[in-house]
Amino acid sequence: MSKKIKPRGRKLKNISDPTLAHSHKKGTTGNFVLTSVDLRWGRYLYYLYQRHGLILKQSLKYYKKTIKLLNQCRQLKIEEKSGFRIIPDDLRNKLEINSMQFLVLLKLGLEYLVAEYQPAIRQIKKYRRESYTDPLDKDVLGDRLKTLKDAIGIKSEIPTQIYTILDRRDIVEHPTTDRLQEGSETGWKTVNLSWVLCGEIEEIINPIVHFVNEFIEKVEAYKKDNPIPGTLTGLIRGLKAGEQYKKPIN
Repeated sequence: MSKKIKPRGRKLKNISDPTLAHSHKKGTTGNFVLTSVDLRWGRYLYYLYQRHGLILKQSLKYYKKTIKLLNQCRQLKIEEKSGFRIIPDDLRNKLEINSMQFLVLLKLGLEYLVAEYQPAIRQIKKYRRESYTDPLDKDVLGDRLKTLKDAIGIKSEIPTQIYTILDRRDIVEHPTTDRLQEGSETGWKTVNLSWVLCGEIEEIINPIVHFVNEFIEKVEAYKKDNPIPGTLTGLIRGLKAGEQYKKPIN
């Protein structure tokens, strides 16, 4: 197994400029930022944000498009002698890509959901000195999600549809000969597009949306009800970027 290499960025040239320093009232809300440096264009800053909502919403757009395309397939004329509907290549391709995007992004959104809320739950449990075993990054996503939901007192079970999504996403992201062209009388559902066309995808999203909304609502309330005091250290007042930069072309 090859050793994973941790990417290293160029050391930041931070400068403390007193003219840029401003006082803040006690209790003022601050924002964490992330940074990047382009050797030609200079320093970038952007606010730290939770990505899971962005990703999950995008997955729903692909889901709605998938269902729209699926309904177009259902409206295709049936060959009466054979009983088949023949899907045009263009419609087939659109249905394939949109369904793939839905599965990949939904699973990815769930991964981000867990990764972004897990540290807060861990810190609160530690501060409250409560018994808690933090899930490992290598653990199965479903197990990590279950650990977190149990930790904040969610009684609802993880819907089986989430596990179906995890399985279907694996089929899409890890193609094999069978997963591309299984044509047996019982094995055809292994192929992504065949599964989509069978209609099982149509009702899969509602239980997932309900559970995710409940999870986010409960974990946000848990964070609000359990504030943790802290002190910021290592701050630079009047922070200024020392890297060279290129101005935009007007």
